[in-house]
Amino acid sequence: LFYILVLLAFVFVLWGGINFVTASGDPNKIETAKKMVIFSLIGIVIGAVAFGIVNLIYSYLAGR
Repeated sequence: LFYILVLLAFVFVLWGGINFVTASGDPNKIETAKKMVIFSLIGIVIGAVAFGIVNLIYSYLAGR
């Protein structure tokens, strides 16, 4: 699931970047594009932390 999260986040960052470039100076579109990119990056960070916590707990319970 982590790899799917990264792929989707990459798509949303790319989509937000395209929206930012094609905003033509419209402040609402620029703000929406910025939020899309920021929220996608936050999603990647949360997913990476969750992935790390799950692996840490698994390795602790497995006794490695």
